[in-house]
Amino acid sequence: RRVSWAAFTAISVVSMILGFWDLYRNVPIVREALSALSARLVPLHALFEWIERHAQIRLSILLTYVFSKSPLFLSLVRLLRNFMALLSQLLAPMLASGAPAGGPR
Repeated sequence: RRVSWAAFTAISVVSMILGFWDLYRNVPIVREALSALSARLVPLHALFEWIERHAQIRLSILLTYVFSKSPLFLSLVRLLRNFMALLSQLLAPMLASGAPAGGPR
């Protein structure tokens, strides 16, 4: 119970930090306000620049690894592949006959 609570809390905190970082990165007013505030209090601008340079490549590597190993993602890919195979088999007679896509008129 304690481990699940700690994991839930850690995931929530990391999600909140990433949300604020996304706001900083994509909303110019927030970026200007935080830069002005951090210039007066603590020079956080260098930290924000470092995070921005390194986060994109690290997140892309992490997401690639997570998605390639995730059973849920792999089953979703299999489901989509099977759906597309079924759809192509159902549509093959109509496409082979040369009939218009809307059906006979």
